[in-house]
Amino acid sequence: ICGGCHHEIFSGRYLSCMGAFWHPQCFRCHACGEPITESE
Repeated sequence: ICGGCHHEIFSGRYLSCMGAFWHPQCFRCHACGEPITESE
């Protein structure tokens, strides 16, 4: 289950951070709402 949208992560890319799994587009900065990319 994604920590951002709370939907299942079936396959493809995902992130693991802060004790949760995230779709890349759901892992966002709390202050500005912009996605946090792997290069940041």
